[in-house]
Amino acid sequence: MFLDIGAGILLSIFVGTIFDINISPLWIISGIVFALLPDVDMISYFLKTKILKKPVDDHRSFTHYPVIYIPLIVAAYFTVGAPYSLLLALCVYFHFIHDTVWLGWGISWFWPVASRKFKFFPDKHGKISSQFLMTWTKDEEIEIFRKYHNPSWVRDFYFRPNIVAYVEYSVFIIAFLVLVKLF
Repeated sequence: MFLDIGAGILLSIFVGTIFDINISPLWIISGIVFALLPDVDMISYFLKTKILKKPVDDHRSFTHYPVIYIPLIVAAYFTVGAPYSLLLALCVYFHFIHDTVWLGWGISWFWPVASRKFKFFPDKHGKISSQFLMTWTKDEEIEIFRKYHNPSWVRDFYFRPNIVAYVEYSVFIIAFLVLVKLF
């Protein structure tokens, strides 16, 4: 999450500079929202797991299928223009790359053609593994989830020392400092 927010800020500044746009708070907030957009499915995930106490095997569902954003990006191009369209594309696809490396359950990059998920440099309890690539089907994912799911993943990845947290916090702090310097 902190990496996505930092990336949203930095990408907003980058795209704004390319298009010579006034870097306003609304523009920065747009970048942050676009970078977090795929995680909108976390709302239902937390409602189901924390409030309804139902087991859920995956939060990376429909909103984490890269192909569904192509019509949205094209629509943004024709309705609000190239700067917003480019910002949306960069932020959303950065999020997908981020979700494909290290933390989490990977991305179904080739959905709807294939539902296999991909993950590079998978983590093992907050430490980056030497394995380059993991892939799995939905059925395999359910079994992996049952075996390895960590219900305290937020605490373990964001509030305990590990390389994932260091990278996420570093990008967030750099983005914040760049933003402070800009304004």
